[in-house]
Amino acid sequence: MQDERRHYRPFQHKDAVFRICCDAFDAVAAAILSQRALLEDYLRRHPEFATAREPLDPLADAPPVARDMA
Repeated sequence: MQDERRHYRPFQHKDAVFRICCDAFDAVAAAILSQRALLEDYLRRHPEFATAREPLDPLADAPPVARDMA
């Protein structure tokens, strides 16, 4: 059963939808936007990463978010 004292705020960016419950909502939303921008930049340079059907080793210039995904 969900704790009724918690307050979740929705946050949506492109195709991602989040329910965030924390005192630092603005900081969390900014971090999501920042990580998404890093990932999109990496995907522009390495589009094969987005369409791979098997895990790829991230390249040396991969941001941490792409390394985590790999």
